[in-house]
Amino acid sequence: MLRNPRIRAKYENQLNPTPAGPAPAANAPAPPPVDRETEAKEAAVAIKRAARLLSSEMYWDAIQVLEPSVLRAVGKPRQEGRVLLARAYMKNVNWLKQGEELLQEVLKEDPKHAEACLLLAQIYRDQGLKARAAHMLRKAAELLPDNLEVRAELEKLTEQEPEAGSARSGLLKRLFTRG
Repeated sequence: MLRNPRIRAKYENQLNPTPAGPAPAANAPAPPPVDRETEAKEAAVAIKRAARLLSSEMYWDAIQVLEPSVLRAVGKPRQEGRVLLARAYMKNVNWLKQGEELLQEVLKEDPKHAEACLLLAQIYRDQGLKARAAHMLRKAAELLPDNLEVRAELEKLTEQEPEAGSARSGLLKRLFTRG
């Protein structure tokens, strides 16, 4: 996610803010410390709001809410936010790579995240990467053994075309056998 220049710049500005004006006076009170717990709770609320935006097909608005929220969230809300952000990215072909990277990060932290597997399979399938898509669908099928849709999608993706296969083997057989 930090490979995105816009997000990285925002993240670096949060880490190293540039002074906007003159230095505060020596007797001025220090700014209150950032409460990480409060920040994480606010991020979780923002992620829930972004989920509603996403379900309303307001993808750009969801991205604007999710990008900063994912950086501040921790634990399960962070994973949920990353998956939602990847789903929003998937709506624009130019952002598929960012979505793929986010989903891979989710799987790195939680290899049993079924939705991330399914979304990666969808990305790979749409890009014509059948072997990768099948691998992700197998992983999802292991995680969701009762899900018939996943199994059907996997079968559809991995089934061989019998007519084309037999025609090729028949042609090869005729070419390479003595008759």
